[in-house]
Amino acid sequence: MYIGEFSKKLGVSADTVRYYINIGLLLPQKRNHKYYFLEDNIDVMKEILRYKRLNFTLDEIGQLLHIKNAFFNINQANQKYVLDLLMDKQQVIKEEIHQLESCYNSLQEKIDKVKQVDVTEVNSIGIPVNFIHNLVCPHCGKSWDTIEKDKTPYIHHGALQCSCGYAMQIKDGIIITQPLEDVTEENHTNIIDNMQQHLGDYYQNQDSGYHKIMNQMQIVTNQCLLEHIKHKKVIVSMGISPYKILKNIVENLDQDAYYIILDHRYHYLKYIKQHIDVMEHRHHVIFIYGDREKLPLKHHIADLMIDLFYTDVLALHTHYRDLHLWKTYLHPQGTYYTYYCTIKPHTKTAWVNQWDLKKNYLLEHIRKEFRDHGFKENERTHVCSLPLQSIFYEGISDIEKELIHTINPTDSVHIYSDVYTLEASCPST
Repeated sequence: MYIGEFSKKLGVSADTVRYYINIGLLLPQKRNHKYYFLEDNIDVMKEILRYKRLNFTLDEIGQLLHIKNAFFNINQANQKYVLDLLMDKQQVIKEEIHQLESCYNSLQEKIDKVKQVDVTEVNSIGIPVNFIHNLVCPHCGKSWDTIEKDKTPYIHHGALQCSCGYAMQIKDGIIITQPLEDVTEENHTNIIDNMQQHLGDYYQNQDSGYHKIMNQMQIVTNQCLLEHIKHKKVIVSMGISPYKILKNIVENLDQDAYYIILDHRYHYLKYIKQHIDVMEHRHHVIFIYGDREKLPLKHHIADLMIDLFYTDVLALHTHYRDLHLWKTYLHPQGTYYTYYCTIKPHTKTAWVNQWDLKKNYLLEHIRKEFRDHGFKENERTHVCSLPLQSIFYEGISDIEKELIHTINPTDSVHIYSDVYTLEASCPST
């Protein structure tokens, strides 16, 4: 039979058969310049496949076939060689089985651990009562007169009542500074499921190079932030950081430090809080939901402010970064750690130019904006470069859904991390 029929009969590809011929495992005849296979070749091929199923390499299979062809049967001269080869392979497989069993057991432990986690039963993080003196009424700026709370060191549900009549709610350990709508558990679950679906689709559509860059960026950020959070008493995060970064911050806080997370997305805050609730080392984490213009924080409270693209997104939606606002919460000797995207002056995407957004994302303009608000640049690091299209994903906001289809594929963004402090001659107000 010729190679087509032979490969079909043995259940292998013709390319595989040719390769085995080239390395000398198969020795068919030649008829009319074509390979022709006899029954002996079928037996050899079946033996090759049996050895492959036993995890032998092609070199090892070649040795075994050579012994079989060179000697009529197993004798004292070759018995030890064959036996050693078979027993060595058996030992290798035994070790691999042990490794696989170890992997299986480790996976089972993780599965059991995940099954045992019941977020509704863990000791949920609340607002520490001894932190309340750091809060002010976002309506009139006064300290709080009355605290209505459950009788514990932490407030999970209750209200802060100001003499001006404004009351700030605390729900599930989250400070709420503006009215909430549609916050049923079913609605919360639906919103989070929808968000995860969109994020899952987004990450699956990115190539391995993108994931490698993003992982590297998180590693660099983690290393840098771990240095800056040392000995800081109050850390304010504008927006929610990626979970791995957030987890690292929480686990490495000083025991008497406060980590305040601000965001205008209640359901996302609650989702992240549920994950932090089950962490072993979580210290004092404060969650605040509401408008950035009406934050219930005292001025100059933050020793460190973390801005991972938060003001970048503001610049896209509102055309400015609100640095004058964030500056009021930073201690005069505090540190401002930020990540931001820049584009080149020759960017071709039409809406960047039409909306006059280009200047907001030029490196020199961003640096000037910080200088104009009294910030001094201490460190600047170019982290990576990415296609402009890759930083948007559909489904998170209508504006991004609309913009993603109009981006010029040749345009790119360049990501920087900066560390700023306030100029001594220009204190925050």
